[in-house]
Amino acid sequence: MHKNEIKISGLICIAFILLILCVFKSTELEEIFQEKEIALSNKNHIAKLVDEISQASFSAIKLCDDVSKYDVRKHIKACAQKAHVKKVMLKNKATNDDYFRADEIEIQLSAKKERHIYNFLKEIYAQSLGPVEIDSIEIAKKEKNDFFAKIQCRLYLFDKNTLRDSVKPIENKDVSDIGSVSLFKSEDEKHTLHCAIENEKAFVDNKWRNIGDSIDGSTVKNIGYESIDLESGGKLYHIRIGSSFTSDLAQQAEAEP
Repeated sequence: MHKNEIKISGLICIAFILLILCVFKSTELEEIFQEKEIALSNKNHIAKLVDEISQASFSAIKLCDDVSKYDVRKHIKACAQKAHVKKVMLKNKATNDDYFRADEIEIQLSAKKERHIYNFLKEIYAQSLGPVEIDSIEIAKKEKNDFFAKIQCRLYLFDKNTLRDSVKPIENKDVSDIGSVSLFKSEDEKHTLHCAIENEKAFVDNKWRNIGDSIDGSTVKNIGYESIDLESGGKLYHIRIGSSFTSDLAQQAEAEP
């Protein structure tokens, strides 16, 4: 009888151990499936980003007064400032031809928001005098609201003195918005408009805001009777009393009916 009890106890222990292993294995498989879903989602987002960048139009070719004296560093930093990107480092190798100049550029930047990186790319396309060719883009998230990007691209400039009779400048084209992609889960803080005093002040969260104040990267442009207008990325967004919003105003506007 005693031996039978030992055998039963042993079997119970083995069954318990197997049960624990099954639970751990089940949890591990669930995590693997979740990681697979995230990887597939990121793959789809990256494919969409590549497609939108490939179809984005740059400003029509303009002629540069003197391509040899063009300050490409100043141009890149101006684009970064407009896109709310504060830290920019770049390496540049310029090749001058009789008719054009090609700049091979490696840009490293950090930004508080993922969208700021896409806004920077948009500004490069919009503000460059000639074609822009993107070779590679690497984006990494270091901490909450802290992103790093490495961009390798080529900018082309055409000389006005040698091509004035051959090239006719064309009006600028509209630049596609490549900022609708989000590769990383958003952790943006939500803000709520509680009260608005027309043309005076707006109470957002627990603080009064004036026209011209900045809220998480957006600028208060107008204060109405029951709403405010925020400017972000060169566009105005209408926020009504009681509405919550984040810095990702463009994506929020797309989601609204």
